[in-house]
Amino acid sequence: MNLFPERLKSLINEKGLKYRDVEKATGIKYYTINAYANGKVQPDMDSLVALCIFFNVSSDYLVGISDKPYPDKVYKFIDEIESNINHQVESFKNSITKTLRNTKYPK
Repeated sequence: MNLFPERLKSLINEKGLKYRDVEKATGIKYYTINAYANGKVQPDMDSLVALCIFFNVSSDYLVGISDKPYPDKVYKFIDEIESNINHQVESFKNSITKTLRNTKYPK
């Protein structure tokens, strides 16, 4: 099954764009984008790359090979960042708690 037309339409709709907006951003003629979105033609390599860059998704996602919009290494990187942030927040909370416990307040 060719998922490209549906994924392209979905990305355009999610961003609230019109085919003319995509044309301006990618250089792909609006009538060509319309033909892609209606499944009448498949994009050439240059057009596929331009669309992936514009929508910030992988070509695997756009053509339906993967259900993940980004490569696995991006998800791993995001997980590492979240873990680091969680660690820093916990450290900060512990530091604040320790400071408050050790602070002597006037009576």
